[in-house]
Amino acid sequence: MRTDLALERNKAQGQTRGVQQSDDQRITVTTMHIAEQQERETGIPQGTYVTIDVPEYRHTPSEFPARIIDHGTKTLQSLFSQHRVQNDDAVLVVGLGNRHVTPDALGPRVVDDIVVTRHWGRVEPSWSGYRIVSACAPGVLGITGMETSEVVQSIVEHTRPRAVVLVDALASRSLSRVYTTIQFSDAGLSPGSGVGNHRKPITRAVLGVPVFVIGVPTVVYASTIVQDTLDAIERIVRARTDVSKDVLGILSSLSSEQRRTLAREILEPTGDDLVVTPKEVDQFIEDMGSIIAQMLNKALQPDVIHMNPLMKTNS
Repeated sequence: MRTDLALERNKAQGQTRGVQQSDDQRITVTTMHIAEQQERETGIPQGTYVTIDVPEYRHTPSEFPARIIDHGTKTLQSLFSQHRVQNDDAVLVVGLGNRHVTPDALGPRVVDDIVVTRHWGRVEPSWSGYRIVSACAPGVLGITGMETSEVVQSIVEHTRPRAVVLVDALASRSLSRVYTTIQFSDAGLSPGSGVGNHRKPITRAVLGVPVFVIGVPTVVYASTIVQDTLDAIERIVRARTDVSKDVLGILSSLSSEQRRTLAREILEPTGDDLVVTPKEVDQFIEDMGSIIAQMLNKALQPDVIHMNPLMKTNS
């Protein structure tokens, strides 16, 4: 299934166990716990997944950042607490992706605004109360010639953080979720899996420490857009005429998933099932990168982020 979102995979499998949902003024937070049996049934790695949905964000982005940051900060702190990551434990933040490809540049963009403190003790020993934070953007295999998992594993072995936070751009199977959804998890990830480019996994089993992931869908497949468009056409036609079957023909008898499959079967042989992103991608990456960096800084430095001007980010 061409999506990195556990919520979409779970819904497609018809699973509802372990799903909790709450609404807060046009922001929906969904928490999903995948147990061992569900992992076997759905293929979703075992762990906790929290999804923050802000459907109106792309249209009115200025109304939501503060509340998104608040929800995200609380989510991260809750995941840290579940894995007994204390306020003084060292954390490594890794921005996955390709800085030179805008839809894939979310991770490196976030790293630019992370307040790193690992070197502070050497510069000024009197500074205290700060969590030790380090950050890196290791690039991608096609540029470095090294698997991202290998690079991260080497850094972890040398710097010995208590936990790792990965930030990555994701793929979605729904156009409405692009840049409006943030997924948090403690299950690690396999870079590139949503676009069929599976790389070596970055998980607790590989690194030996808890691995948390923050991801935002930035792309969908063209076949998904076709299917969403056909669904929208059907809704409009059914609302305006009693002879919708005559207008829609065979499409009226196809389910949404069957329409997606049909679109894929038509587009894939000709190489036209492109990976697509909105034209405002530059601004979305800039804004969402700033939001995620701020929530990370607040979650990583809860005792000092509001007290010291040095903790302000570039955003």
